[in-house]
Amino acid sequence: VNVIQCFHCHFNSSLFPIFLTVLLGGRVSRMTTLSIVVASFLLPHANNMLLLQWVPMFGVHFLIGSLLLAKLCSAGVIMQLGEEWMAATAIYLALNRITTEGVCKLMDLAISDLADEDFVVNKRKQPLPALIFGSFSFLARIGQSLGPIIGFWLISSLSERNPGNFSSTDTPTIPGENPGIPETNPGSGGSADLLKMAKESKISLGLWGPVLDSDIVNATTTNDKLRSGVYNLLVWIPLLVSIIQIVAWAQVTLRGEHLKQIKNVVLSVA
Repeated sequence: VNVIQCFHCHFNSSLFPIFLTVLLGGRVSRMTTLSIVVASFLLPHANNMLLLQWVPMFGVHFLIGSLLLAKLCSAGVIMQLGEEWMAATAIYLALNRITTEGVCKLMDLAISDLADEDFVVNKRKQPLPALIFGSFSFLARIGQSLGPIIGFWLISSLSERNPGNFSSTDTPTIPGENPGIPETNPGSGGSADLLKMAKESKISLGLWGPVLDSDIVNATTTNDKLRSGVYNLLVWIPLLVSIIQIVAWAQVTLRGEHLKQIKNVVLSVA
């Protein structure tokens, strides 16, 4: 569960700018986009503080299971609504980060309970939290590495033009370069001629040189195929991940009375 959670957490954090740009870029106002970004980074921390207050009342197992179920239900709802519901997509982007970060935070407490159980069941003279946390951290690196790798590989495979799609007739160009723009004569005005030409040809001057308005539109407008593919990634990855995690988390027996007995033994020894 922890490895899969680390995979999903880093998958979200790495691809969040792409999700935001492809699905909502140019379709919502800047203020709305800014609000989504702020909410996506502030609300998870506020939620984590609230979850830590609820741990003594509900227990770690119940809270993690509830977050996993919330992640599954939200993915199912957004899948039914479709990508045209931009308000629902914006809310889901923030909610997805909240549930993911919440599970990651509570998972440390679950590992701590596992260290206590190992101390009691194996009747050790000294607990081994460092070894257990180190082992989980080592395994979590697998998920942390695979999350961005698989995410960007899937994104590149959904793009219309990737390294495998170029034909022999394709000529790579520098962003902003337009072969149809005549060069200015260095001795006939320089930048003044360039500005005049840009004005007459409706060209804006970018960082890499003259850029046509059509180039700007093409750079900021995502094709339907890519948008649909990115939307499917946003929905299906959390859906599949949460199903696997819920099934695996249901097998954990360190909860309820058993966990209470473990805690009592640890406290009595301390």
